[in-house]
Amino acid sequence: CYINAPDFYDKEYLKEICDAIQEFENDDNEFLIINCPPRCGKSRTATLATQWFLGRNPHYKIMTCSYNEKLSSKFSKQVRNSIAQGHSLDKSKIVFSDVFPDVKIKRGSATVSNWGLEGNDEDNYMATSPNGSATGSGADFIIIDDLIKNKYEASNADILENHFEWFSDTIYSRLEGKRKIIVIMTRWAPILNETPVLTTKGWKNHGDLQIGDYVFGVNGNPVMVKGVTEPVWCDMVVKTRTENIVCSSNHLWAVKTRPEHNNQIFTTKQLTELKSQRMFQT
Repeated sequence: CYINAPDFYDKEYLKEICDAIQEFENDDNEFLIINCPPRCGKSRTATLATQWFLGRNPHYKIMTCSYNEKLSSKFSKQVRNSIAQGHSLDKSKIVFSDVFPDVKIKRGSATVSNWGLEGNDEDNYMATSPNGSATGSGADFIIIDDLIKNKYEASNADILENHFEWFSDTIYSRLEGKRKIIVIMTRWAPILNETPVLTTKGWKNHGDLQIGDYVFGVNGNPVMVKGVTEPVWCDMVVKTRTENIVCSSNHLWAVKTRPEHNNQIFTTKQLTELKSQRMFQT
């Protein structure tokens, strides 16, 4: 990443993400979870990481998953075209072939969502989504990039449940070889620092988590905390029947309005303003 785009990767948090991905390739962890706000360079870093893995080992098999076929195909095309590109006419710009000159796209195997590298009988790369297919494909690395596309999906229990079932029943079973999963997600809602999180050494406040701590991932196995961000200000209180919940003004809530009783998504600030007008069921 540093070599390909030094001006873009002068940000400290991006350097930490790149270092974490590079370390993850050969450590003992099965999951690496990267969670950042929108427009932070996550997807760009993921495409460069995919090129890095394939450059280092052209026999790796990689599967990338995004929230729809269009996005996953775009990810695939960026990686494929970068590998297929020849040396740049601009000698000051370093491209894939400058670093890995012997890695080439295999002829006759360069569709948008499936393609391979020279020297392999099977395809190295597959792009898919929850609506796509992963039948018959295995992967050393599975990269899940922005599976949840917006705030509405982030707060919709049915969509989240469907995504989890798709991951656990379909995608997770495709792991083989290295057995590595990188999950790259947008942080849609901040968590109060005092929120208790279970670690391998007992309960710990969310705000006290440090790099090197182990929390539990979606499969129940320990996952190491690779990075922490600056605190987000939580300045509002939402009262329920049983407790007071402290959160940020842009935390998302699924509520029902009168008289329609349809599920709608509101921020804490919007909910507070509308609830004062007695528009919500409580």
